[in-house]
Formats: sequence, C-alpha cells, structure tokens
Amino acid sequence: VLLTRSCYPHPSRGCAAWAGSPAVRIRAAAEGRVARRGAVREGRRFLLRWDDGGRDLLLPAPVHLVGIDIFTGKKYEDICPSTHNMDVPNIKRNDYQLICIQDGYLSLLTETGEVREDLKLPEGELGKEIEGKYNAGEDVQVSVMCAMSEEYAVAIKPCK
Repeated sequence: VLLTRSCYPHPSRGCAAWAGSPAVRIRAAAEGRVARRGAVREGRRFLLRWDDGGRDLLLPAPVHLVGIDIFTGKKYEDICPSTHNMDVPNIKRNDYQLICIQDGYLSLLTETGEVREDLKLPEGELGKEIEGKYNAGEDVQVSVMCAMSEEYAVAIKPCK
C-alpha cells in the first residue's frame, strides 16, 4: 500500500503528506480566511452572506501548506480546502551495511544476508561522505528511505 487516507484534514507540523507528485514532510500548515467582506466563521467553514438577499454560501476555509520533499529537500507549497482529506504516504526506513561502491551504485548487505546492488550513490554532500568513508576503509551503515515506490539513501552512520 503506497498511500493511506488521513481522516484529519489538517496535517500537523512534522507529519508526512502526499501533495500529488513528491512525498513531503509538512513544515507549516496555516488556516486562512475567505477573502470576502461579510464572511462569518462557523467551525472550519465560512458562511458568506450576500447584501442583496441572495443565497448564503458555506465555503471551506483554505489551508496553506508548506512541505519539504523527504528525498530531495525541495520546498513545495499548496493551498487546499480545510474539508478535504489528505493522502499520507507509507514511509519505511531501513539500515544496510555498505559493502562496496561500483559504477555509481551502492552494494548493500541486508539483515537477512542478501546483497542489494540497485541503489544509486546519492549526489551532493551525502554521496561524497559515503564515498570518502568507503575509501578510508570505515564500516558504515546507509539509511535508506522508501516511499511511493522510490528509494533513496538519506543518511550514513557507523556500524555497531
């Protein structure tokens, strides 16, 4: 199961959410106002009263979300109605022992003793740190995060 449905429409800070393409960790969630004169708040909705005697409308309050992609760190922003549910990705984090690095791919030893060779060496600072510790002969574990059928190395720590 890639996604579960969240019954609470407002994600709290630090929880994970799925806003369409990337899985993000929510950094800020602020409930806004309906930008109309005469809007009266009723719970999580706004009641719009028309001066000309027209039909009153009950509109959901907008929620401004700011999230950080859990893999790349890129910032995403979205505005959604407060009455909508959000999808929450199932995220797993596993630690593997680094065996070697070949052609830009990591060879990792799982807890069951199997070897994985399908994970790319990450780019940037983390990739340089993994390569440096491997070249220095240190035994390290690589933390791999999996969400939405994607896997990325996200951290490194010494072996126990």
